[in-house]
Amino acid sequence: MVTYRPTFIDGLLYDGPWMNKALLNAIYFSSSLYSDRTSVRSASAARLSAGARYYHRFRELLSGPDDQTSIPTAMGLVICAASLLSRGHGREAIELRKKARHMLVKLELDSIDSAPKYKFPLTKFPHEIEKEINNRLRLGIFALDTLITLYLGEPIASHLPMLPMGRMRDNFEENQD
Repeated sequence: MVTYRPTFIDGLLYDGPWMNKALLNAIYFSSSLYSDRTSVRSASAARLSAGARYYHRFRELLSGPDDQTSIPTAMGLVICAASLLSRGHGREAIELRKKARHMLVKLELDSIDSAPKYKFPLTKFPHEIEKEINNRLRLGIFALDTLITLYLGEPIASHLPMLPMGRMRDNFEENQD
């Protein structure tokens, strides 16, 4: 629930600001952990599993020259950290959570009053969409902090202000006139 389906699809189709290769590889990695195909989940001594390759590519994108602080990259960090935590890789999850939190602060999204920065081409309501995305990212980092605290006993790191949630919008485009 960290990503918002309409913006994700827009990013895939039109190279929008809400999608990048890091987020896509994070989603592939997370999905590979639950695949029915053993070739995706398991590795041999000779080669990595497909899921591990997605994770390595995600890490390369974080450290490479294209490393840019962005909302999609922060979403990818949250997704990968949650997936790693569920597989018992707590230290790596904590590292990624710290990076996601740092990006949130760097993007100035740790405040409810953050100004809109992007234009969303497929809707009449760009500010509503940006609020939804920002809130999902903040909520994702808060939930990740809570999980890390519960599983590993680490102190909670996020004291993020939350927008009034109401109902999560995953059918926004269906409600437009």
